Amino acid sequence: LMEVSLVLQNPAVESVMDLIVLPRRERLALDSLLTLTSPTRNFAQLRRASDDSLVPFFGLFLSDMAMAKEAI
Repeated sequence: LMEVSLVLQNPAVESVMDLIVLPRRERLALDSLLTLTSPTRNFAQLRRASDDSLVPFFGLFLSDMAMAKEAI
């Protein structure tokens, strides 16, 4: 999920996406995906949506571990 949103937010892909007219339903799905995986507020939307029993996105896990190491 994160990998897909990261690719879609790549400047080269974004410029091509501006040329493509998506149907409303697909545009809303894309916007929801990008909102869910937004890095704002330390990925707050993604953290809120994920279940504690799930394995987190590896990049988010590494970020948390780095922050924990700095706190020590």
